[in-house]
Amino acid sequence: MTKPRLTGWGLPLGLLLLAASQAEAARQKNFRRTRKAAAAAPAPLPAPRPAVPPTVCESVNRIFLRVDALVAEQAQKDAKTFSRVDRIVREYKAPITGLGPAAVPCLASIALDPMRLEKSRLWALTFLTFIKRRVVFNPVRALLLDQTAPVELRSTAASYLPLLKGFCDDPKSPEEGSCVTRQDIDATLCASLEDGKLPAVVLREVLSRAARSGCEQAGPIEAWIRSFGDHPMGKDWENAHLAVLALTRAKSPAATRVLLRLFKHYPAGSRGRKLLYKALLEKKGDLLAVRETATPMLTWALRSEPGPVGEIMALEALALSRDPDSAGVFLDYLQKKDPEVVAAAASGLAAARAKSALPTLEKLLAEIPDDPRFQADGEHARPREAVGRIRIAIDDLWRQ
Repeated sequence: MTKPRLTGWGLPLGLLLLAASQAEAARQKNFRRTRKAAAAAPAPLPAPRPAVPPTVCESVNRIFLRVDALVAEQAQKDAKTFSRVDRIVREYKAPITGLGPAAVPCLASIALDPMRLEKSRLWALTFLTFIKRRVVFNPVRALLLDQTAPVELRSTAASYLPLLKGFCDDPKSPEEGSCVTRQDIDATLCASLEDGKLPAVVLREVLSRAARSGCEQAGPIEAWIRSFGDHPMGKDWENAHLAVLALTRAKSPAATRVLLRLFKHYPAGSRGRKLLYKALLEKKGDLLAVRETATPMLTWALRSEPGPVGEIMALEALALSRDPDSAGVFLDYLQKKDPEVVAAAASGLAAARAKSALPTLEKLLAEIPDDPRFQADGEHARPREAVGRIRIAIDDLWRQ
């Protein structure tokens, strides 16, 4: 019988081979189990990325999503709701203005967006004006001139425009041309008057602002004045008054020529005529510049006046043109019955430098004690002021 072969460790070779085979089988089984468990396990989560801060426009839009929701609540038209919502929305002023000039394009797009709620657009416009930079001017101007924008928005834009004066690109070092000027504001307000269908509320706001500083673009204002009629009443009269003031404040001869043309629009003796006379009395320099137009028009207006009040105002306006050719007109009015009219004519002769009228004026002064026009009666005291004006006119002529 053959003995089993022994290894160096004194174990049969067959046993060693069996043990190695069993160990390998166990290792393979354990490997398959590990692979199966690894395949069933969830994939590891990716490493978190660092948070990216929102852009300026994203911040503005997030705020206005909340504003839109709050404004929608005001549809209930409940006073408490209105007050509460407005108070909450005003609290967004600080975070929005804190974004600086970069927020202007975002707010402008909301203010000019016709699909947005009107009240939300109004809040965007309001927040715009809190960012004191020149870049704010263009969207406010665009909103005023936008004929499709709601009336309240256009009216508010007109009222906000004067507040933008002095807004600069860099407030710390303002340079010429980098700031909003009074001329920029006035030109925008007056340009809006070119819209012949400007809503009444917007028109009133624009005219109120223009009446303070004037409009160099006189043509649109003339058209509006004529549209109010030759005997305007109520709001039409108030608007006509503001429009004439806008022409009065203007510093261009063109505005004065429009005032002169309007004498053909307003009838003699009307308050519209009187308004024009008052306007011309504030434009002494311009009347000299347009003397060739002023003298014939004011002479025509003077001769058409039905009473002394209009005559005096016309004589005073005509005197401001200082036209020697008007001396004959003033001499004619020395014959009038009203002493104030006579005194105004005497002043006009002095303004026209009509030294040839000195003998006539001196004779008039000498005969005043016996002239019934200058005597006291039951209703009027002696017109001392008129006599004084005649004396002053004579003295002025002697000094010339």
